[in-house]
Amino acid sequence: MLKTSSFKKEVTKQNFRSVGWIGIVYLAGLLFALPLKLMMEVSSDRPLGEYFYQRGLFQVNFEIQQLLMIVLPVLLAVFLFRYLHMKESSDFIHSLPLKRKELYHINIWNGLVILVSPILITTLIIAIITVSYDLSGIYEWSDLWYWAGGTLSYTLLLFFSTVFVGMLTGMSAVQGVLTYIMLLFPAGITVLFYFVLDQFLYGFSTNYYMDSSIEMLSPLSDSLNLFNGSLPAIRFIIYTSIAVFFYGLAWVIYKHRKLEMAGQAIVYNGLRPLFKYGLTFCMMLVGGLYFQSQPAGWVIFGYVVGSLVGYTVAEMVLQKTWRVFGKWKGYLGFSVVTFLVFFMLEIDVTGYEKAIPEAGNVERVFIGEGSYTYKNKNEMMMSEAGYLTSAENIEAIRNLHQQIVETGPPDDHANRKRNIFLAYEEKDQGSVIREYIISEDQLQSALKPIYESEEYKQLKYPVLHVDSEDIENIRFYVPGKEDENIVITNAEKIASLVKQLKQDLDEETFDKRYPLIGDQGEISFSLSDGTEFHVPIKRSYDRFNDWLQEQQMYEDIILTADDISKAVIMYGEGDEGTIYNRFEKAAASSDHVWTITDPEKVEMLLNRSGNDNQGSYFVALYYKGGYPEMIYSVPEDFVSRIIK
Repeated sequence: MLKTSSFKKEVTKQNFRSVGWIGIVYLAGLLFALPLKLMMEVSSDRPLGEYFYQRGLFQVNFEIQQLLMIVLPVLLAVFLFRYLHMKESSDFIHSLPLKRKELYHINIWNGLVILVSPILITTLIIAIITVSYDLSGIYEWSDLWYWAGGTLSYTLLLFFSTVFVGMLTGMSAVQGVLTYIMLLFPAGITVLFYFVLDQFLYGFSTNYYMDSSIEMLSPLSDSLNLFNGSLPAIRFIIYTSIAVFFYGLAWVIYKHRKLEMAGQAIVYNGLRPLFKYGLTFCMMLVGGLYFQSQPAGWVIFGYVVGSLVGYTVAEMVLQKTWRVFGKWKGYLGFSVVTFLVFFMLEIDVTGYEKAIPEAGNVERVFIGEGSYTYKNKNEMMMSEAGYLTSAENIEAIRNLHQQIVETGPPDDHANRKRNIFLAYEEKDQGSVIREYIISEDQLQSALKPIYESEEYKQLKYPVLHVDSEDIENIRFYVPGKEDENIVITNAEKIASLVKQLKQDLDEETFDKRYPLIGDQGEISFSLSDGTEFHVPIKRSYDRFNDWLQEQQMYEDIILTADDISKAVIMYGEGDEGTIYNRFEKAAASSDHVWTITDPEKVEMLLNRSGNDNQGSYFVALYYKGGYPEMIYSVPEDFVSRIIK
């Protein structure tokens, strides 16, 4: 017994001699990141917390804290169990009069002391600082316990994850790399899988699923939420529980580990195919993702090259040699299976693309330009999005959906392209989510009944269901006229303007929803409850414009030729990049440049649709006030009428 105890002490001494420096670095890093920074804040003349976005200890040098808690526990676990990966060391350590169970727990407890002690010491020092100084501008006691719990749970998770992986591999370098891969894998493979579905399934909403707190699938990405304190404390308990699970599982694996497997990348034969084909699959998806914005041929090229690289690297690691180029039997099998899976996705064997819910099963439909507003309901009032519940509109959206599926994606030169997001919420609590890029010109007949419906206009223009008595003021924002600063606070004028504007909005047709070049600026309505919403200023609002004329405000609000110093028209080829980049390129190389100052021709430009952005000619209108110019593309036939 005494002999065994002395060996335990010697192993412990050796551990602290060889890896104790990691605990010292951890403590020094935490002290530098937190107590030292806090004392600097105390001694500073500036207000406490001035440079912190929110209160909380993770706000203080978060990058340093995150680096320490994610890197040092992994290093410690790798060094503590390095003897398993070196044949001579493994034979020597296991020849000692100590059972595997004793060896395992000595290393584990030594590691816990090295990692946990710096956290406890730092917590104690911060507690003393908290008692001595008023740092409520930076953090409170609850923030200290949140910091201690978060740091401890992540430290334990990274440590025991690395210990677990170390039992599966016989190489220390592979142990460290596989630990991070394992922790990132759930989130990473999910992202790659979503992008593959987006490529093969028309209507799949990558943005919707990517916005679904995907960072929660990986502790490493989830750690970013520590910064603003949005990571719930229950997650600390979950991560600590996972750490305990890895602690027990690692011991079970260690009991049955063959010592002669030291030096092998994967020590269990049953896991080798998983490693090989898993790496091949992931690299294939990465290759396809790299070329996702290119034509289909490049995407296929990316899949092939990515899978070849993944398979080759996996074989080299497993065989510990680069001479693996004659072993392609496994890759051929992988290729056949992958081809069949992709082929089934391409022909849509599940019927995903054509699946449209029956009208009788739909309770309501959300329509908007993206998934963000759908998931953030409080943003709906600020955007052209919301729920439609009438039977007529549900059927109209189903008809639109059917036409989108039949028409397919618009080509690159289609006019008035935009994003549309549809979310059917069914009576059985299910939902059907779709997202498309459409050309409004190609789908006018299907869009018209929706956009002209009273229910949709109530979503698009909140002013339609607001009582004028609840409006505190109306403010006008017009580029080039910011100096006017026109605000209406008179209740009678507000009621009169709102009445006229509501009639214009009620009568607005689908064709009139597109703004003209001269339709610049917006009307801002501020309500007594603090809510604010906006309506664009349009020349097509006849009653609104008549009201402005009566109030002698028209010239102050509506953009006219008098507000434009000149218009420059030039020819430019190509359709790559933003319109501003294309304009600058054309300005540098075009010999066909015309300057327009005639008020009548400028007015013609202002009355031109500014939504289609079609044509090889650019027009730039310059404000007299020196504000940034407006740039649009226009067709040749329109230009010929201006410059003749």
